[in-house]
Amino acid sequence: MDLKTLLWLFLFIVPGVIKAYEYSMIPYLLAENPNLSADEAFSLSKQMTTGQKMDLFVLDLSFLGWIILGAICCGIGLLFVQPYPEATKAEVYLILKHRI
Repeated sequence: MDLKTLLWLFLFIVPGVIKAYEYSMIPYLLAENPNLSADEAFSLSKQMTTGQKMDLFVLDLSFLGWIILGAICCGIGLLFVQPYPEATKAEVYLILKHRI
């Protein structure tokens, strides 16, 4: 997943970011279904994020202030801030999973 995203980033920045959001559900899919093949995981993640990439980007932007605030505290604050975006992304996965 990271290799494919990196290759897209080498092409251009914007397509790389779009692909990163397209592939963002793969870790959750594999955690829930470890028997999925790589192609199935990529396909399911693509189906789940179709039409939702901008919403996922805005969601990440909404955490930017908290991340900056956590970084100001010598990075220690990130230990307390990071679980919130991760839990939110897990909840987004559950919502997107029920959509397909």
